[in-house]
Amino acid sequence: LFRPPVVRVGFNQFAPYVDNGPNGIPVGFAAEIFAEAARKAKIEIRWVEIRGSADDAFAQDKADMYPLMTITPEREARFHMSPPWWENQFALISTEGRAIADAAGANGKLIATRIGIIKSLSRKLFPGARFVDMLTLPEMEAALCDDRIDGFFSDARLLQAQLLQRTAGCAGQALHAS
Repeated sequence: LFRPPVVRVGFNQFAPYVDNGPNGIPVGFAAEIFAEAARKAKIEIRWVEIRGSADDAFAQDKADMYPLMTITPEREARFHMSPPWWENQFALISTEGRAIADAAGANGKLIATRIGIIKSLSRKLFPGARFVDMLTLPEMEAALCDDRIDGFFSDARLLQAQLLQRTAGCAGQALHAS
């Protein structure tokens, strides 16, 4: 009797889209949409939490699929990419008093990013900037308002969620988005 293989679906924490849930099963909008699509297609999946980028997980044969990936020419050359089911925007955030209006304004500035595709994208968009990796948006926002960085580059939807919470040191401080 033929049994189709279990598809390994890689994930890492990218709240609110994908977040760690109970028993190694992620929760969040993208995880739930993906799991429902697999269920309807009668595809058995096994969630695999990965550290680092999806690109690394594929290269190391740790995952077969990934629910959220930014489509880039480099990725299209290496992987099969389905048509996008989700689109997103990015923003460079700085304080209003030290606004970075464009790529030229980022020259020499210290910009924080998360690891993964957003890190490589930020380096392409702001080639004259200096970069530092940070893990979370609260960490980036606090570093911005404490003047430890000049800006941070983020997924716009994650930024919206962060702005609803605001870190204590940034309360009342105006931010600028480019």
